[in-house]
Amino acid sequence: MSKKKILFVIPSVKIGGIENALLNMLEHFDYSKYDVYLYVFHLDKERAKKINKSVKVLTGGRLLDAAAMTLSEAKSAGKITYISRAALAVGCKLFGSNPVFKAIFFFEKSITDMDCVISYSNNVNLKSTYFGANLFALTKVEASKKIAWLHVDYDAMHMDSEINNNEYRAFDAVIAVSKAVKDSFVRCNPMMSEKTHVVYNVLPQNAYNTVKQENHILEKKIVTVGRLDPNKNQIECIRIARKLKDDGISFKWYLIGDGQDRQTLEQHIEMAGLQNEVLITGYTDNVNDLTNDADLFVSTSLSESYGMAVVEAQAMGVPVVVKEYPAAKEIVDGGNGILVSDYDTMYQEIKKLLTDEKAYKRLKDETKVLCNDNESMERLYDIIDSL
Repeated sequence: MSKKKILFVIPSVKIGGIENALLNMLEHFDYSKYDVYLYVFHLDKERAKKINKSVKVLTGGRLLDAAAMTLSEAKSAGKITYISRAALAVGCKLFGSNPVFKAIFFFEKSITDMDCVISYSNNVNLKSTYFGANLFALTKVEASKKIAWLHVDYDAMHMDSEINNNEYRAFDAVIAVSKAVKDSFVRCNPMMSEKTHVVYNVLPQNAYNTVKQENHILEKKIVTVGRLDPNKNQIECIRIARKLKDDGISFKWYLIGDGQDRQTLEQHIEMAGLQNEVLITGYTDNVNDLTNDADLFVSTSLSESYGMAVVEAQAMGVPVVVKEYPAAKEIVDGGNGILVSDYDTMYQEIKKLLTDEKAYKRLKDETKVLCNDNESMERLYDIIDSL
């Protein structure tokens, strides 16, 4: 029996939650049953090394490559690429991303003879160059079945638009990364209820194979992972850290990530006198090492589609404290972590865990992952094979 040919489409494999989720899943894939292809608009050479060697990688033409770059990447690629990227960004802002990417795709070759194409990235901003995976899968790929993957709270991220809705309704199935994401999407697209499925993200292959160091006695280590932006709300980490310092607690709090709020957060850290306590690491490939070495993982996000960084911490046996959002109850049940409704309560819970060894040990002993990677992969195979 011949293997089914599956094509994933994604703008890039840069460091990010969606990209990491895909790389994790490609490590788990059953390559004895499927031939897997990955079409990437822009492929970073270093990140490409992290793609499973069994995956056949395809890339876009020069214009599509430039469109999917960040401005800093385009600048490094040379003057012509930088000008092209800037012009495309202006075009998206003036005319919208949809017509701009339709024009770009006109110059791209169609891909044929696929059993299934999976658009693994969703549009977020209809005037941004981070766009087009759905459109490419629908218009440039000939496949028996077409699936779209949804990684965000559809309603909260203001995706309820004519362009987005028409795209998703054209797919044979939509996969949501949590029940909360499915519910949000179906509220906006009720006719897609039966075609929308939940498949939880899977962990890196080595997530469970870490050796946790002994709990630090004198100086506790806290980690928070995510883009530095208003939704991740790391400003609350700084406010809580100031209170912990006033309480005389010795700790280091690592904010792992980068983004638009970095300068603002650095200013707040300095104004609060927390230069020695709160450290911004920027993007790093050793997130798991830093998390594994931590005593506590804290998520201050206002919303998450799933919460992969939280799950990874749980897999390493690191206790978690999470600000509640719709999908949080799917990964934290009150026994394997602490859910809080507000940041004052978060401060109290963190303080207790850092000062009460018995309370900390009770939570640590109960720390575990609720979702099962094998079940997620089998669910995906069932969706692909049943279509």
